[in-house]
Amino acid sequence: MTDSEKLLNLESIKNEINKAQEHYPTCDCENVEIRARHFGTGVHYVNQCLQCGEQRGSSIKREVALSNQSISKILPFDPQIKEAWNARKQSYTETIRAMQARYNQLHTDIFGENTDIVFFQKQQELREIAKINLKEAIKSVVESQGAERAIILLTAELSSIKREKISILRQTTDRFQSEDELKEWFISNFSQDFFIKSEVKGIHLAEQINVRIDFLLQAKQHLIKNGFTSELFGIEVKYLSQENSFTRKASRSLWQTISYNDSQFDTKIGYCKPKFCLLFSNLSLENEVKLLNEYDHDIWRAMIHVANHARVGQLKIRGTKNNFLGWNIVFSDTTYFSCRKVNSDFEYRKSKEDLIHKVRVGSF
Repeated sequence: MTDSEKLLNLESIKNEINKAQEHYPTCDCENVEIRARHFGTGVHYVNQCLQCGEQRGSSIKREVALSNQSISKILPFDPQIKEAWNARKQSYTETIRAMQARYNQLHTDIFGENTDIVFFQKQQELREIAKINLKEAIKSVVESQGAERAIILLTAELSSIKREKISILRQTTDRFQSEDELKEWFISNFSQDFFIKSEVKGIHLAEQINVRIDFLLQAKQHLIKNGFTSELFGIEVKYLSQENSFTRKASRSLWQTISYNDSQFDTKIGYCKPKFCLLFSNLSLENEVKLLNEYDHDIWRAMIHVANHARVGQLKIRGTKNNFLGWNIVFSDTTYFSCRKVNSDFEYRKSKEDLIHKVRVGSF
């Protein structure tokens, strides 16, 4: 094979790898069905994704599961769906690895030893050596201090490493600094998708207390055509410092947002109760969530799960402050609607509509 033929073959393999990676199986879990899942002697009704086989969300009350169908029509939870999905992903992975090995070998034949591969292999070797050394060090500590004391010492050291990592991230991450900055950024990036009413006054229905929400939004026609609700919904904006009084500020912010679901607002053409409300904060960006310490991160996740039961979710951002790549409306860990930037355009997708319609009052 001539050098020119080798180069053409190299390019062909690279294209095959790119194509395989583009078609690597991913699942948005949009196609779900209620299934009966057995645990011991009990039966739980759950949503199972018919593509990847994963359970989506927690158990569904029996009366809700049977509201639109008889018990005889609910199929058992099928673990073979997940097995087939995992086998499909594994097949793609093995194919890509094999093509990558061919590419690397041919690249070496043409250009000599691939320095990137050598570097990667060296890093792997160093990691394996580090693992061995760490195991030996831990074994030595356990032998000299006992298991209980060793756990205390190692946990303290691990916490110190985590604190140092977060400290460096806090110093190097380009992040939001105020609520006003968040509001300005929000209007700049979301006016293309929503009609936005700012600083809307209203009244809490139960307490008859005057309130004011940061934004009321209504989807523009291109979103409605993709399945987004045409009803108004609320956005409360908060800046949550990762360093100072996080739990107090975060809990109050979420509760404030919850209270707006039980309020009605003056839209100038009548009063309106929002369909749902969302919190938009600096923690809507994943790179800012990483600035929370471990304790506050766990607290934040717990709060978000509770807020979900009051029809309050998060407006989560794809990308970073300076690289806006889209957004997701998420209740707990489940997406209602998403926007994703593809090249210079945006793609929209509705995932799970019933999230915005559920009413959780009393026992549910």
